Amino acid sequence: MTVSQAQGERRDTVFDGRIRLHGDAAPELEVIVELDDRFLILGHSSGELGRWEKDSVQVAPIGRGWFAFDIEEEQVTFLPRRPGHFAAATVDLVPVEETKKGMRRKARAKKLREAEALRTNLRLSRLRVIEEGKAILTSAQRGKFVELAKQ
Repeated sequence: MTVSQAQGERRDTVFDGRIRLHGDAAPELEVIVELDDRFLILGHSSGELGRWEKDSVQVAPIGRGWFAFDIEEEQVTFLPRRPGHFAAATVDLVPVEETKKGMRRKARAKKLREAEALRTNLRLSRLRVIEEGKAILTSAQRGKFVELAKQ
C-alpha cells in the first residue's frame, strides 16, 4: 500500500467536526471521530475522549449535516466538516428504520411545499380575478361588490 492510499483510507475513517451533548448548554467542542473496524473513537486535541464498539453505537442523520450518536443512552450531536463523507462511512451504523423515516420525512416535506405552492397560486389567481372584475364594474356595482366580498 502506498502512502497516498493509506492517507486516502485514513481520510475516509477520520472525521473532524463539532459535538454537543443533548440538553447541555456548554459550547460545542471541536473533536475528531475515528471509525476503525471495531470501534468509534471520539478524540480531542487533548487526547482520546472515549471508545465504543461500533455495534453498540447508533448514528442517525438529523438534518442540515448534523448526526445524532446514541452512545450508552447518551445522545450526542455531531456536525462533521464533510457530512457527505461521514454519512457514507457510517451507513452501516444507521438503523434501517431511521433511513426509511428520513425518506418519508423528505417526501412529506416535498408534498407540503407543493400543496403550499398550489394554495398560493390559487390565492393569487383569486385576487387577479377580483381585480379584473372590479375594473369592468360601474361605481355603483363596485360598491355592492365590495359589500358582498366583505361577507
